[in-house]
Amino acid sequence: MVDVSTNFVGKTDIILNKLERFIWPIATSIDHDTATHYAYKAVPVSVKNNQVHDWAKLQLKTLSPFPDGDNYYFISRKGLHAWFAMSELTGVPETAGQNRLADGKQVVEVNNHFYQQVWCDGVLTECLRLPQSSYSEAQAVGSDQPWAIDRKLKQALLKPLTWLSIAGIAFVLSLIYSSIATVTIQIQHNRYSSDTEVLQNKLGEKLNTVTQLRQRQGALQSLTQWNLHDGSLPRTLSTAIEGVLLQTNWQAQSIVWQNKTLTLEIVTESIDIAELVNHLEQQIDISKVVIRPATQANTWTLELVSE
Repeated sequence: MVDVSTNFVGKTDIILNKLERFIWPIATSIDHDTATHYAYKAVPVSVKNNQVHDWAKLQLKTLSPFPDGDNYYFISRKGLHAWFAMSELTGVPETAGQNRLADGKQVVEVNNHFYQQVWCDGVLTECLRLPQSSYSEAQAVGSDQPWAIDRKLKQALLKPLTWLSIAGIAFVLSLIYSSIATVTIQIQHNRYSSDTEVLQNKLGEKLNTVTQLRQRQGALQSLTQWNLHDGSLPRTLSTAIEGVLLQTNWQAQSIVWQNKTLTLEIVTESIDIAELVNHLEQQIDISKVVIRPATQANTWTLELVSE
């Protein structure tokens, strides 16, 4: 039976690889000629996420059989995968650029080179280059979905400048949208005022009085319906405030309401995000909850979509 998590990782890799090729169409260079020694080491549970890269660099020094050689390494969700070469690598080692395989031990052929590989939970744990010969059981492996190449997309998302650019673009788009909405509302208001003035001039003071009365009644009725209607701002906002107050004080830097979607930027030094999301998702008038860190420290962007 195919492991569900491995299958999911494989499908996710396919989507991300297609996205990266769309943004960066130039392919990564693969070294098919230089022989390498492969080593894998799982990340100890005692190593924290922010310590993994420092731990990996230390392992490269201890695992390398060639003190003056070259190396290429990749950090997966399981551990460190390192390729060591006596001479300088001209690109990514071919077994790092091959497709991910099913779990188990197997003989594979990569660009006319043969390897005995062991895969476990979607990662390569053992890889031994075999002498050039004929292996009838060898499985030909493609390289259209490389499993051990760091994506440029991932590297870009780790840079603060990328998120600053995204925030800047979002701000400009929101500013443009707000400007267009303001101009549209002003045009409609001017047109309405002009039409009202013409009617008043034609029908006189009586029609003007009746019109004003109907406008006031309609505004009052709309306000009452808006306050009671499912998906209204007051109800959705009160739901969000209640969820936050269950854990900490309420402090919001911005509140945006549009198309039954309430977007809040809340400030808190201590809050259990999982508990907050779980509480909000249980509310019958909320259909979707999205929360993510904002650009400022201790600030979260919370989106609630009402029914």
